[in-house]
Amino acid sequence: KKIDAQHVAMAVVVQPMIDAQAAGVMFTANPLTGATDEIHIDSTWGLGTAVIAARWKPDHFVVAKNDLAIRERVIPNKTVMDVVSPEGGVQSIGVANDQQNAASLSDEQVVALASLGKQIETQFKETQDIEWCRVGDTIWVLQTRLLKKR
Repeated sequence: KKIDAQHVAMAVVVQPMIDAQAAGVMFTANPLTGATDEIHIDSTWGLGTAVIAARWKPDHFVVAKNDLAIRERVIPNKTVMDVVSPEGGVQSIGVANDQQNAASLSDEQVVALASLGKQIETQFKETQDIEWCRVGDTIWVLQTRLLKKR
């Protein structure tokens, strides 16, 4: 940001914890190959902490960047999810039986998320690594950063 380090002061950010129904990470390019014609979305029920920490296998979607067609969908069994604890913090709980093999995002939500990813990539003029969460049909962007090429 071209700010002289001598003029930088410490700041504290306080933000609310979003009690997400689903969350995860989105890459606006293939994180393994660097292919820029696809968007990769990993998602799970509840908070995205387990996806980011790679504690269990998330739902995985690959979306064509040009027309937002879902090219690939892998929905593993999900028996545990992280949620906001009533006492504060995060706790792991069991996933309801009817949700364990269900996708944590509908096709419409996958497409809306991929579209948002394209917009963010256009804004920053670079491929992005985006953390997000969903409450109902509302998608919250929690963080975005440059997708580091491997």
